[in-house]
Amino acid sequence: MTKQVDVGLFFGESFYEVIFTERPSGTILFSGSFFNIKDPFKNKFPKLVQNFGEVKIDSVFVSYRYLERIFKYKLGGSVAQVVTKGFENWLGSHHYNKNESLFFLKSAPDLSSFDMIFPVNEKISYDGNVQLPIDLNEVNELIESLKKKEAKRVCLNLVNAHKNPIHHNLLKKILIENQFEVFDRLETSKDSSAVDWRTCLIEASLAGTFNEMRSEIVETLQQFTTIENISFVNNSFEGKGSRNILSGLFALEDAFFEVGKSELKLPDQFSVVHLGLENFSVWLNKIEPWQSPWGATSLVARKRIDLEIQPTNSFHLNSFEDIEISQSEESFEPGPMCLGRGKIPCVYDILNAEFSTPELQKKIRDSFWALARSSTGPHATEKTFDEFKTVIWDRILIESSLLINTETVVFYGDLPPSFERRAKEIFNTKNTVFVSQKKLLKAHLALLQGRTRAN
Repeated sequence: MTKQVDVGLFFGESFYEVIFTERPSGTILFSGSFFNIKDPFKNKFPKLVQNFGEVKIDSVFVSYRYLERIFKYKLGGSVAQVVTKGFENWLGSHHYNKNESLFFLKSAPDLSSFDMIFPVNEKISYDGNVQLPIDLNEVNELIESLKKKEAKRVCLNLVNAHKNPIHHNLLKKILIENQFEVFDRLETSKDSSAVDWRTCLIEASLAGTFNEMRSEIVETLQQFTTIENISFVNNSFEGKGSRNILSGLFALEDAFFEVGKSELKLPDQFSVVHLGLENFSVWLNKIEPWQSPWGATSLVARKRIDLEIQPTNSFHLNSFEDIEISQSEESFEPGPMCLGRGKIPCVYDILNAEFSTPELQKKIRDSFWALARSSTGPHATEKTFDEFKTVIWDRILIESSLLINTETVVFYGDLPPSFERRAKEIFNTKNTVFVSQKKLLKAHLALLQGRTRAN
């Protein structure tokens, strides 16, 4: 007998999750998490489906944070900006960003290369009057310049276009006729500001990676269902100044707060300490524009604050020649030593070494002990891991406690009993709830949220 199933998928930067539920009961048939380097999705998913025998996939709901893997690099690439002449440097001027405070200033990273900015002579006044008409000869020169630069996507950002889109519409029509993909803030925002321009540029910069991810997912799934049955889940506020590409990055938090109340019977107000495989963060039930690494955007989402300690932080000797957690993060490719390919021990290894094979545990401890022997601190090989595991958990808990003011705090991840005891001690005035990620996969959140939106 053919089973009818729904599928939930979540794609992190290097891990992905899969869940199959039977229709109409919602019974979970399978759920699991996989390291994409070892078990590529395009190879693993067909094998999972084959294990069920005769199966019909009715709906697939996809959530992701995969695109954040490129946040550490300069965005832009083949993305061009067409702007009103005189406003070429608008996005390059300093804006407060999430990496700085009143006591620590750190300029936002460059969003794109200056040589991909193309000014046009045109001007619309604040009340919508045409002060400087656009020249078609200049537009033709612009098209040739874009082609020489091998631009694929174009952000069309003209001052006061929302007051009078005559120049904007003309340029957009010509760009599309010349096979450029146009990213247009007027589709989602009736404004013209640096915030809108920045949002447009971030979305355009993510589009290439998103399209690659989407193509691989759709190509794999089309063996078992139609493209019409595949949906990418977005946050509830996608209509407020963002495209689906960027909005999808914040669907996970949105789903957890909604599912938390409906399925976990949590109160209306709670905060989340998320301790996942790839990210440690605090989620607040506070809706505001996203403060990106490059400055404020017009994307509206629940607030997510990444913690100072992350799973791939490595270790180094500080100026006192003692072991300290580094601020730099290692890549998941090749990844932490626990995953079998990495060469440098990191936070992930300290927290997960006990789940590795004895041989790998020894290798991790030997690598860490090589650093410990160089330090002047009071470390012994037997105590090093336990010491740093306690330090890591305490720093995470203390930082989280300073960010949270709700009475109920949810800890979401795969956490040992020792962590739960310590969390209750530090949050002793709060109602603490522990939700296992193995029991509530992010893929399951995508599935539940997708079904709700579909209905």
